[in-house]
Amino acid sequence: MLLVPGGTFMMGEAGVHTEPVPEHSATVSTFLLDETEVTVGQFRTFVNSYTNAGLAAGEGAHPLIPGTGWDTAWNAALPVDAAALQAGLNAYSPTWTNTVGANENKPIGNVTWYESFLYCHSVGKRLPTEAEWEYAAAGGAEDRTYPWGEAAPTCTLSQTMECAGGFLDVGSKTGDGRWGHKDLGGNMWEMVFDYYAAYDGTACIDCANTTVSTGRVYHGGSAYNQNFTQAVATRGSVDAGSRNFHMTFRCAKTP
Repeated sequence: MLLVPGGTFMMGEAGVHTEPVPEHSATVSTFLLDETEVTVGQFRTFVNSYTNAGLAAGEGAHPLIPGTGWDTAWNAALPVDAAALQAGLNAYSPTWTNTVGANENKPIGNVTWYESFLYCHSVGKRLPTEAEWEYAAAGGAEDRTYPWGEAAPTCTLSQTMECAGGFLDVGSKTGDGRWGHKDLGGNMWEMVFDYYAAYDGTACIDCANTTVSTGRVYHGGSAYNQNFTQAVATRGSVDAGSRNFHMTFRCAKTP
């Protein structure tokens, strides 16, 4: 994990993409964020020890934000056992293999949001909030358009549908964020904690959207999307129980 010093930035974007507007001030406390997207090899350890016991109410919460812990109602959405989890991952997963193979350093795809939450908790971490993820990708107060700066995406900087090769080993491209994080733009979309909703323009401090809606937020673009989707503020919504071949995550922690 790499340290992200806390601070304030302008979250969202004005006038380029319709979904993230309006811009608003957001402040985050210092946190740690995985250097890369979670890999197949890392997730394999979780699969091998998986049970569907779920978590107790409130486990896995951001320590500074009430309402971000596990809801026991989510236990019903979990695979019944490790075999069922593997079957889910095999349903059009481009990177998962049931045995160790050539993809161990590629990002894990086709996971549900619930499974990403459980994985992070299993390694003593949590999902980042949307504000944390976007702050790290924007370089904090530098308010970068892309994680690496203002330059338009290229196949040297990030992996998109304009580039050959599909999903690559994590860290294969040079477009690192301000604090050294890799693939914040491209390779796979990344799910975060927050429920999806339009921004209301209100300034916030250590905030996350905990109001239940139909989806969870994702950011970052993928190898199967156009390069403009890697803009820091570009976001979308995914159903927490769905599996998407180009959807992954990385974990955070409050030091």
